Amino acid sequence: MDNYICMGDLLARWSLGDSILISQNVKTADHGERILSVNNRLGLQLTNISPDQTLVFAFPQGGDLPDIDDTLPHPGYARIYFYFSVGQGENDFLTQKQAENIVCTASPGWTVRRVVDTGRFGLYWGLIPEGEAQLVPTASVAIQFEQVVCSGELEKMSLLTILAKDIGSDVQEGGPGYLPILKKFSPPYVRRFISNRGSAGILDQVNLEWEALGLFTSCRFLPGADEEGGKAVSQQYQLSYTMTESLAFTLEMTRGGGEVHRAHCSVLVEEPQIISYQADKVKIKYGDRVKLSYLLRDTFHAYINQGIGRVECSPQGNTGVNRGETTVIPTRKETLYTITCLGRDKLLSDSILVTIEDYLNIANLSYYRIPSDGVYLYYLNWKVDNCTQISLTVQGHGDLSGSKWEGSTSFTDASVTPLSLHVDCKGPGGQVYRGDFSPD
Repeated sequence: MDNYICMGDLLARWSLGDSILISQNVKTADHGERILSVNNRLGLQLTNISPDQTLVFAFPQGGDLPDIDDTLPHPGYARIYFYFSVGQGENDFLTQKQAENIVCTASPGWTVRRVVDTGRFGLYWGLIPEGEAQLVPTASVAIQFEQVVCSGELEKMSLLTILAKDIGSDVQEGGPGYLPILKKFSPPYVRRFISNRGSAGILDQVNLEWEALGLFTSCRFLPGADEEGGKAVSQQYQLSYTMTESLAFTLEMTRGGGEVHRAHCSVLVEEPQIISYQADKVKIKYGDRVKLSYLLRDTFHAYINQGIGRVECSPQGNTGVNRGETTVIPTRKETLYTITCLGRDKLLSDSILVTIEDYLNIANLSYYRIPSDGVYLYYLNWKVDNCTQISLTVQGHGDLSGSKWEGSTSFTDASVTPLSLHVDCKGPGGQVYRGDFSPD
C-alpha cells in the first residue's frame, strides 16, 4: 500500500515496500530489552504531478532557511519541511536524542538542513535546492531518512508531516501522513544468517553466524528441514558444524500464539577428489626428510596413515582446489604412505612408496648349538647390509664378528645354560640395530 500527501502540484509518496522499518529498540526473549544497531530507512519521492507546469525551486546563496512556523510568503524560497512528533510523551514518536540520530539525504542537486526548534516543532528537516532546480511534469526528487526509531512503551504509528511553501506563486501545504509499520515491538526479522562457505567436503567444518531481531518467545537452530538435532540458541550466535551431507540450515523463531518465522542458509557438500598426491623423492638415504604434497578438490582435509593422521590444506583462490603438504622421516626400508578422503559412498585414496636405499638390514643371522663329547659346539653365521659398525658378542667369548659384515665362526662351551648372542649394529645416517638371540 502506498502513502500519499498532495501539496498542489507536488505529490509526496512512499511505499511500504520501499522502506526497511525494523525497530532499533526491541524486547528479546533471552536478553530482555536491549539496543541493537539497525538502520531503519524511510524513502520518499516528491513528484511534479502537474500536466504542464514546471516547478522552479531556487534559494539565495547564503540565505537563512525560514522557520517552519513562518507564515509569511518568501517568493523564490522553495521550502519543503519534514518532521516527526518529538518529545517524551506517549503521543510523541521520537525523543530528542533519537531524532538527532536520524540521517537524512536527498537526490543530487538538493540539500537537507536539520533545524532545532525548541518550541512547537522540536527537530525537523528542510529540503532546498543547491542552486536553481526545475521539476518538469512527472520529474521527481528522492529523500531518504535513516536510523529512524520510535519511543515509548506502546506500539504506535509514526506520524510524518510534510509542509511545502512558496512553490510557484501560491502557498501550498501538505498534511500529516501515517506509517503504520514502524513499531517498537518488531516482528521477527533475521538481519544476517550466513555461512563462511557455500560448499564443503564431507567432514569439513563450516562456520555459521546469525543475528535475529524482534520480539519472539524462542529461537532454534535446525540442521536441515527436520527438527531432530535442533537446539535453542541466542538471537545473536555463531557455531561450527561438521558437514556430512548438503543441508539447508534453518533458524526458527516462534512468537506467541504459535506464529513461526524461518530463515535459511544452505551449504552444498561436494564429492571430494584427490587431484594429485606426490613425494619430492621416493628413493632416500636413512634419516632424509620426505615432503608429501597433495591437491584436493571440494574438501579441506584428508588422512594419511603411518601415524600422521588428519592433514589440512588451504584454498587456491576460488578454484575449489585446496593445497597442502606434510613432512615425514621414514624409518623402515619401505614405507607406504596412503592418503584417504571420505566420499559419499566410499573411501578415496592414493599411495606413495618410499624406499631407504642404505637401510641397515640383517640379511642373515644363524646362531645355534649342538652337544659334542660333554660340551656344546656353537655355530654362528651372519650377513648385514649397509653396516658401518658391528659387534656380535657372546659372554665369555667376546666379539665374534671380527668387524666383518659377513662371515661364520664356531666355538665350544661346557655351560649347560645357553649362551645368548648380543647383536649391535650401526648403519649410515645413525641407524642402530640391537638385539639378543638364544641358540635354542
